Formats: sequence, C-alpha cells, structure tokens
Amino acid sequence: MTLTNQRNTSIDLSLFSAIEFCLWDAADDSTNFQRNFSTGQVEVEDGVIYHKTEYRERRDHFAYFACSEKPSGFDTQREAFLGPYRSWDRPIVLERGRSTDSIAFGWQPIGSHCIPLSLKSGEQKQVIFILGYFENPRDQKFDPPGSQTINKHGVKPVIANSSIKPTWIWRSTH
Repeated sequence: MTLTNQRNTSIDLSLFSAIEFCLWDAADDSTNFQRNFSTGQVEVEDGVIYHKTEYRERRDHFAYFACSEKPSGFDTQREAFLGPYRSWDRPIVLERGRSTDSIAFGWQPIGSHCIPLSLKSGEQKQVIFILGYFENPRDQKFDPPGSQTINKHGVKPVIANSSIKPTWIWRSTH
C-alpha cells in the first residue's frame, strides 16, 4: 500500500489491514460451521499474527501475517473487528479508529493490524503486508518442547529477510 499526502498540511491517520483465515479447507469452511466456530487459534508476537488452527492436533503448518510497520493494535477475532451484526462493509474497529487486541480461540479467526501513520505535506509512505505459510518438522512443532507455542525459529528469518522493509519517499510540493 502506498499512501501520498496531497494536502498542504500534515495528516495523522490509521491504516487497517484485514484478512480472513481459511481453516485449511475453504470449501469445508463454508459449510462446516461447527468446526469453523470451534477450532480457530492464533498467536500474536512482535506484531505478527500466527494462524495455528489444528496445529496442536493434526497439522504441522501455520500461516503468518506481518507488516513492515509496527502496529498500534491488532485483531484476530472476526466479531471483535466487525462488531456484532455487522459485515465487512462497515467494521466497528474503523469507526472507533482503534483495534481491540482480540485473540481468537474458535470464532472465525482473522488477521488485522492497526498502523498509525503521520505524513507531512507531499510525503509518501509505503506499507507492506506479507501473508505466508510455514511448515515445521513434526518433532520440532513447539517451542519450548511440550508447550502449545508454535516454534517460530524457522519463519522469523523469512519474515525478517522478506521485502517488508519500509520505503520513505519525500517529495517537496514547492
């Protein structure tokens, strides 16, 4: 996402990302609501959202959703992001201007970052989001071993070396 402040004054704003995680089988997700509402799990660490539905039980892979900027908040529970009886056309989080830092345990996991930005007149800012997938060897799934925490050692260098390095461009309007 590239944003340019075309105003004559500085601006402060919040950028919200939003994705809806598939529980590894999109066709099944659309019909198996018992599974969809009961098994979703996430972890959030250093602004990265890790989707680990069924990782503990039968999967060796997980998804991750990262951003080039440090978020001021996040959401991983769909209803906390959208609000009760709302849809993607008017999320409550956008109306409030802040995330709720919700952690999904079941209940339709999503990924959302709230990124605060300040742009001077004529300034342009690029924010990069990355959605990825990683698989651990079965005997190295958890860190520490015996815990329920995803082993992130293999994916952290991938995130760090990816192209999520921010780019600042300054353009004078004079």
